[in-house]
Amino acid sequence: MRGREKAASTLAMAGLICLVLTACGGGAETSSSAPVSPTTSVAEPTTGAAGESGGEKAKGGTGEGAAGGGGEAGSRGEGTESGGAAESGGSAKEAGGSRGFIVPGGDNSVPNFGEEASGSERRQASRELQRYLEARATGHAKAACAALSAEAVEQVEGLSATLPGAESSSCAAVMRVIVKRTPASERSNTMTGPVASLRIEGNEGFALYHGTKGTDYTIPMAREGATWKVAGLMPFPLA
Repeated sequence: MRGREKAASTLAMAGLICLVLTACGGGAETSSSAPVSPTTSVAEPTTGAAGESGGEKAKGGTGEGAAGGGGEAGSRGEGTESGGAAESGGSAKEAGGSRGFIVPGGDNSVPNFGEEASGSERRQASRELQRYLEARATGHAKAACAALSAEAVEQVEGLSATLPGAESSSCAAVMRVIVKRTPASERSNTMTGPVASLRIEGNEGFALYHGTKGTDYTIPMAREGATWKVAGLMPFPLA
């Protein structure tokens, strides 16, 4: 319980900072070690075709192997959709789960959050996150908002009052402005393989994955019905 409270409070603050800096075009590099809160939702985009703002094509993707030649996730003992440790019993926990993200002496509140989700939940969350990051990278605002959780959509729309340039208060209109003000390099898709761990408690969760340049990332997720939705504007690196 203590770990859950620590993760939730740290992430909630980071999520707020993320929203403000991104909306204001602060160009904050994702080098902060503070992850986002599970309650800071952000829509999950469907696979975007051409970007609305002409941003860079998403880097990475479910088709690419994990960084490091043979797959970084596999080298750390993490299970993936196409390889890694075998999922005996079908759960990520049995395949290693978040163990590859534990940092000795570090703040492991996210890898230790709740419990490991089932393999099917992790795979579904991975697909949703991939779609969101691709849409965000290519500037496909409608696709990004279509993937957001309901709470995330509300939070994005709430920025319209303080974000000049939005055509309306709709999520897509606000997201379009946010995308325009965020450099393509900071919107790039950092996924190099599927989500390696999904830590959940109730309807809140955190997806963890091995990303570009050997960096591990986390982003909050929210369960709506039988679907896990992306609940943060941007992934945060785990230190």
